[in-house]
Amino acid sequence: MPGVAEIAGGRANKLAVLTHDRRSARYAEVAGWYQAVVDNAWVGHGYGSPSGWISAAAGEPFGAVKRMLHLGQRLTVMPETALMFELGLISEQGAMLLADAWAEPIRDLFAHDEVMLVDWVKCLPYSDAKTVIAAWVAHADPDRVERSNADAFDRRSLHLSQILDGVGVVNGILDAEGSATLTAALGVLNRRADGDTRTKAQRNADALVSMAKFTLAHHESPVGTKRRRPAVNVTVPYETLLERNGRSLLETHEITPEMVRRLTCDADLHSVITHAKSAVIDYGQATRTVSDNLWRLLVMRDGKCRFPGCPIAAEGCDAHHAEHYADGGPTELANLALLCWFHHHWMHEMGWKLEPLGAGHFVLRSPAGELYEFSRPRLEQLAMF
Repeated sequence: MPGVAEIAGGRANKLAVLTHDRRSARYAEVAGWYQAVVDNAWVGHGYGSPSGWISAAAGEPFGAVKRMLHLGQRLTVMPETALMFELGLISEQGAMLLADAWAEPIRDLFAHDEVMLVDWVKCLPYSDAKTVIAAWVAHADPDRVERSNADAFDRRSLHLSQILDGVGVVNGILDAEGSATLTAALGVLNRRADGDTRTKAQRNADALVSMAKFTLAHHESPVGTKRRRPAVNVTVPYETLLERNGRSLLETHEITPEMVRRLTCDADLHSVITHAKSAVIDYGQATRTVSDNLWRLLVMRDGKCRFPGCPIAAEGCDAHHAEHYADGGPTELANLALLCWFHHHWMHEMGWKLEPLGAGHFVLRSPAGELYEFSRPRLEQLAMF
């Protein structure tokens, strides 16, 4: 009976052969498709580009086909890389590292060092090979990183379009610095709370909205001082004031009553009274619900979103009235709690409720009527009030 080591060794050798064969077959595929493009074999088949033709024929994503053709073209000027790829001694990913390293300004230097570069790809783990090749590029072509960053910066874009029912679609490109900055910012606000069932994509969406709300709240003055609240104009026809029996204006708009209540938890409110042909005859004084001093006290007491387990800091939160002021709830510390945008949405539009117990203590009631003890402020902070 063979030993365990012999069995493992035999299996490893067999897998190595399969890997080499797969790599060689992939080389033949890459080189074959590229040669077909060079020969204009795609012309006359009704496709606007060779990538579209190959994508339809091979069932590969368009982007993957473009990368494959990029590699095929570069293999024609990298003979050592092409040979090692054809023999199955380097992977497609390794060959792509070298293809991305090649550039016309350093053609001669690359040819001089290609055997060394291929040896790095053959002998080193992929991550290490990527690091040392990047270092070689930085030395061989020091202007490339700057050119690449400049090109990426020039290509930056962000599109926000609206589809049905006002739903927004975001699409864009960021340069390396912008991407890293946004990733870090999202990481601060998209952490999963205890019991949080949102997907990462949903948490990212909520985090982006929170960043936008924070900017609107603070952009006019230093962070921590004045906040720019939503400005809500309640438009009431003069005749409705006289009759007092007109239909609610909310019935004729897509915005829901609960959405209005959430937006006006902490907002500047104006009553706009109109007469014939919508002429404005009165624009009432703003009603400020949460003063700056009260906001500071609320931040000092709560520190972050008060929903159990939520880690979002105060900077990403709204001031929420446990008992809404439209229902007679007072704008005072005992009736207020910090909630992130997502959990504020829950309170107003998903049926969750906060029931104040006094001194900043609350009970949380689910839509099914289940009661949870709301996270309490720190004791040393409670002693201040």
